[in-house]
Amino acid sequence: MTTFGLDYSGSPPIISCMKEKKVDFVARYLEPASDWKTLTAKEADALRAAGIGIVGLYETSPDSALGGFPRGVVHAKGVLENILTIGMPKNRPVYFAVDFDARGDVLTGPVRQYFLGLASVLPVSMIGVYAGYIPVKYLFDNGLVSWAQQTYAWSRPVIGHKSDGSPIFGPVQWDPRAQIQQYNNGEPYCSGLVDFNRGMYDDIGQWQLKVPGPVPIPRPDIVKEGDVEMRAVLKYGGTPTSGWTGFYSSDGVNRLGCTGMNHAGLIVALGAIDARTHKPVTQENWSDVTWTNKPEELDEWLTPGKD
Repeated sequence: MTTFGLDYSGSPPIISCMKEKKVDFVARYLEPASDWKTLTAKEADALRAAGIGIVGLYETSPDSALGGFPRGVVHAKGVLENILTIGMPKNRPVYFAVDFDARGDVLTGPVRQYFLGLASVLPVSMIGVYAGYIPVKYLFDNGLVSWAQQTYAWSRPVIGHKSDGSPIFGPVQWDPRAQIQQYNNGEPYCSGLVDFNRGMYDDIGQWQLKVPGPVPIPRPDIVKEGDVEMRAVLKYGGTPTSGWTGFYSSDGVNRLGCTGMNHAGLIVALGAIDARTHKPVTQENWSDVTWTNKPEELDEWLTPGKD
């Protein structure tokens, strides 16, 4: 069963009207307070009081992901600062925008580096993307995101060409792992101007879960060894050995003690999945993972009550 949601920046809809029309969730921006479109604590409180779920977005400009790794670091740190002022629950995801038709070298270059920058600050379990089909698929396949709000824009494949050479587009191609589908833009609604969305899972990253029970978590079918190891290096500040076969900190000590994808410690550290079973690794099952040398950092990270 899908849910109905909105996202908007300027011209916000009236909250009481949204409640009356049974809007399930809204996706709102979490940029610095000085940004005109940012969610305020007052609005967040009003939405929660109306029983409307909140999903966090982050977009300083449509193509900000072109800033690569450094921009990702800045944005991730900005999220950690801003969410404290508006009451976002701990460990809920944020959808970072790739609001343009990213593909080819742009996608595998600066956009990829942007998400690696995010992952050097945030666990992958908190990182989502707003984008069209191609970036959503690429980022899921490479284990760089755990969440996606896919827009119908840039999601229709070219299936032919007209006589004048202009493209003929097929129907929208949705990635089934995307938790949210944005299917229409710029609609007047409850005295505001909004985009229409549908939630495809019980848990779409909203701050209030209305439906109890197990939550399906879409995960990539394949996680490339180099990608995961690179993120672990970024997170722990070490340097990879040649051939991506292990990690050593600056003093030469093998801090993580993992030598390949048969050891899921790298993924656990980033809040992702067990590479062998493709199932989420939790505080309850992480001890079943085979370790070369279990790092103390993970004991601390997995201790209940700690961030």
